[in-house]
Amino acid sequence: MGDGARLRKVRDNPNMHTNEPAPAPVSPVTDLPSLLDPVIAAVEREGERLAAEFFRKGGPRGRHSSAPVDLEMEDALRAALQALVHCRFVGEESGESAAPDGASAAKLSDWVWLVDPHDGTYEFLRGRRGSAVSVALLRAGVPVLAVVHSPLAPDVGRDTIAWVEGGAGLVRNGRPIIVDLARRRLDQGERVLASASAAFWPGVWTRAVAPADYVALPSIAYRLARVAAGDAIATLTGHPVNEYDIAAGYALVRAAGGVVMDAAGLPLVLKGEADGKVSGCIAGAPAAVAALAHFDWKALDQESRAAARLDTMTERVEDEARLARAQGALLGMVLGDGSATVLRLHPAKQAVLRRARALLRGDASGVQSETGGDAGMLLGVLPLALRASQDWQAAATRARAAVRGAGGAEACVETAAACAAALALGVAGASAGRMLRGALDASADETLRTALRAAASGERPEQALLAGGTNPCALAQNAFFQLLHAASADAAVADTACAGGETDLNAALAGALYGAAMGREAWAPGDILRVLACRPMPADGTPIAEAMQAWPDDLLELAEALIGAGTAAAA
Repeated sequence: MGDGARLRKVRDNPNMHTNEPAPAPVSPVTDLPSLLDPVIAAVEREGERLAAEFFRKGGPRGRHSSAPVDLEMEDALRAALQALVHCRFVGEESGESAAPDGASAAKLSDWVWLVDPHDGTYEFLRGRRGSAVSVALLRAGVPVLAVVHSPLAPDVGRDTIAWVEGGAGLVRNGRPIIVDLARRRLDQGERVLASASAAFWPGVWTRAVAPADYVALPSIAYRLARVAAGDAIATLTGHPVNEYDIAAGYALVRAAGGVVMDAAGLPLVLKGEADGKVSGCIAGAPAAVAALAHFDWKALDQESRAAARLDTMTERVEDEARLARAQGALLGMVLGDGSATVLRLHPAKQAVLRRARALLRGDASGVQSETGGDAGMLLGVLPLALRASQDWQAAATRARAAVRGAGGAEACVETAAACAAALALGVAGASAGRMLRGALDASADETLRTALRAAASGERPEQALLAGGTNPCALAQNAFFQLLHAASADAAVADTACAGGETDLNAALAGALYGAAMGREAWAPGDILRVLACRPMPADGTPIAEAMQAWPDDLLELAEALIGAGTAAAA
């Protein structure tokens, strides 16, 4: 049964809140806020262990949903947390452990550490980033401290979201954040965080969250934390979950003004016991929770599961900076569209994504050239450049051959070689200046070299040449001008779009070069989520499985697969 299939309707009042916590007993823990930093430190230490396991030679140990590292982390967390508060400990791997100190236990009989040392093990073992450590401290069934940490979040890297009763509010990576979910609604521009498996049922999920969109991520604990941090309006799972999976996220969502329901639409109440389980979880802004819970989730059973587009058991890329630059390049290609809210995927951009997948399947044939003219051909070398990013000269050679084989004019052939060399160098860690020198070295075309030197000196191409979209040297001059002189990725894209012509493609080339130099961090977190939520449903009868080949919702994994495959080939 698909995720969400057990969800039932909630009461019609979209503003209903969860149960108010019962009055707390007199606490022997006199300074709860002082606990937060040492708990975060303990959790992040185990995050480092988890990250090391992810990059273990030969892959992490374990299979299906069981990994030895989970128990190792839980043992370490039990020791660290019970040293801070001498109460019971309930963990996913080993169940309940008694308080270590009998005298203290009598005073702390209502207190318990509720811990999932590793939420998202199944996806972790398949090479997917985004699993998390979840720790909550409960007093009489009510969380008073919560920490969720993802050491390898796919879009933001290392990420910790926390809260403690009596503290300054929600904290993300050491900085206070202010989030109020209470008045947000399921509108266009909002996002719902869904389980990783939701990517395989895009039709139903797209209808369920409309007019919002959704991002698929592992770990219900981390999705709850991201909702609390304001990155999305809601999240849900229709499968039964244990309390230790959601206790910390439950506390974080409530601290952000959200509500948390079970699958029957009832306020979720925690028992703090080893066998504590709930029928499902739907959480977030009250209005969004009500809307999502009213959807007929039985529709999941009527849609066929889509086939996986990527083999997630690929070589994992441990060089985070290199990975971020590869992701930055692909993000720049997609985000160079001039749209503030809804991404417009030009057919040439869709061709780039299909080309990338074809390369991973072993098809190294020419660049797609059906749409986009010269600009489309230049974008088409991006997957080749990422795949060959260990060798910029090889990237230039392959791009030259691919564009020539696709029927490109000689000026476009030489420009493609120059751009591929620069992209490969950028992903490998070169500066913008070194990227320019690589482009100059990769081409003997004097018209192009003159245009690139003009870009370096601060000279833009003539707007008429750029607007025409048929002068590859002008397109390259603009892209390198933006790389060398733009103040930000947004400025590079916006300035290019103002020049007119095929703005989607001209700006995409500039965005790709800028992203290769500056990395994923060049793009706003909200823009990255826009890309991961982009699923243009076909309106012309094209099967969804075919349309999915051109979607960027798995773009971050696609970038990792491309450079991981290239690294393996070069070894």
